[in-house]
Amino acid sequence: MTKDQQPCDVKSIQNTPKGVSDFWGRVLIGNKSIARAITEKDRPILNYLMDIKLKLHDDDFGFSLTFDWEQNHYFTETVLTKSYFMSRPNVIEKCIGTEISWKAGCDPTHIKKTKKKNKKKVTVHEKVDSWFDLF
Repeated sequence: MTKDQQPCDVKSIQNTPKGVSDFWGRVLIGNKSIARAITEKDRPILNYLMDIKLKLHDDDFGFSLTFDWEQNHYFTETVLTKSYFMSRPNVIEKCIGTEISWKAGCDPTHIKKTKKKNKKKVTVHEKVDSWFDLF
């Protein structure tokens, strides 16, 4: 430890229900492979992520990831799950994810665009890349 570094005092956050603020958002953004999928629209939503849990399946080689969220103004669910089904190691046969109920104007996976169609302006929703495509 250098002179400029101070030991971290965790007593102030040790027994709080939230723990370290933005912990999981920081973890995901800090992972180079995952960070590539995270867009600027995803970042503020990830601040509401409280926990990620892994459950290994008993009947196959698959697993399920459970993402626990605080109540937020982006979507209605507080738990999102992604399950991977595998009959042998490293071979994903099927994935099932929670369908997210996005609140109006908060879906980072689509953008509104105005296009001309038959000389009229029409608003369309176009798909864009997002970390939330995982679900």
